[in-house]
Formats: sequence, structure tokens, C-alpha cells
Amino acid sequence: MKLSLSEHNLRQYVTKQVNHLFPDGQDFKIASSTFSKSLYRLEKCLEKIKYYDKKGFELEFNHLHSDQFLTFLWILSSQIWREFGHCSCATKIFYLNKILHGFDCHYDNQLPDIFFIAHGVGTVLGKAKYSDYLYVSKGVTVGTSRGGDYPDFDEGVSLGADSTVIGACKLSEFSSVGAGVTFFNKDLHSYEAVVRDNTGALKTTKQSVPLSKHIFKI
Repeated sequence: MKLSLSEHNLRQYVTKQVNHLFPDGQDFKIASSTFSKSLYRLEKCLEKIKYYDKKGFELEFNHLHSDQFLTFLWILSSQIWREFGHCSCATKIFYLNKILHGFDCHYDNQLPDIFFIAHGVGTVLGKAKYSDYLYVSKGVTVGTSRGGDYPDFDEGVSLGADSTVIGACKLSEFSSVGAGVTFFNKDLHSYEAVVRDNTGALKTTKQSVPLSKHIFKI
């Protein structure tokens, strides 16, 4: 994967961002091996997204591409947590992502290996069970009900802009929740999409080609 900054300079770039925003006297440092593993995970994620396929050209990660950088920061915070557990370094990267992108997904959440956050401003992803080929747009909320139940997503689930999925929901493979839909303690079967029609009423339809198959190389 081609980088817009060298790996060393990218690591320094992130370090300077963190130290500037959190001047608590505790110098932030990332081990080069941790950083390299994070970039490897990022590459495996981005290479499955059609939007980033340049048709014969090498996949490129640009630190000034906000969707890509959002994804990288989450993966980096997750990698730090995997190696070192709950620590200030993981917390600072999580917080940096919140400041830069308005994206709230804790580093110990189990996002899948392959996912695409598109324009993730205002998106909050709780501790649901996620699977590969997850597509999430802006303003999405995934969370728990009062009873403590979280949603369970199978492979290829898509969540449209400003949608909300709360509680004991089971979204089967290649199902979709449309823009502005609130889905609470309900299930969606494979290839189903729940959307709002022109009257504002919820409507469930069957998709011949689900949204995730337009987005990912599946």
C-alpha cells in the first residue's frame, strides 16, 4: 500500500497531533511494530472497498483523506489496546478520532476486519457483535437497550445515514437499515431492507443486490 507520508513521518504526524491536543506532560509514543501492524490491518480493510480501487494502480492511503484517516485511527487505537490493554495511549487515539471526525467507537469494540465508515461525523458504534463487510454512514447510532442487549450483525450489513439500531436486534446477512430509520429490538432477515417511504412509514423490502455488494469486493 502506497502511503502519502513515509511510515516514520506518519507516526511522527500522529504523535504530534496527540501531544498538541493533550499537553498533559506525558509524552505519547507508539512502538514502530504496533504502528506497522495497524497499517497492515488498514490495508487489508481498504483493499476490499471498491471506492479505493484505482484499477491497476496501487492502493493508496492518504493521511488527508478524512474517511481513511478515521479508519486508521480506530484501527491504531484497537491495535494498541490488543497489545497493551486499557492505557492512556489507546484512549488518546480514541479521543483524537472523536475530535477530528466526530466518530465515537471505543478501541475495545470488536469492529470486523473489513468495514467502511463513510462520512462518519456523529456516528456512535457501541459494543454490538459486528461482522465483515459492514457499511456505516454518517450519524449512525448502534447501542444497547435498558436491559443491556446489543445488536448482532451478520456479514454484509449496511446502516444508512442517521439510522439507529438499538437493543436485541438481529440483522442477518446483507440486510440494510435505511436513512433515518430507528430499529429497536427487531430482526431483519437476509437481503431485507427497512426504509421510510414517502409518507414516512417504515417499509421492509427484499433486495436483489444489497448495498454492501455495491460497496465491497465480495
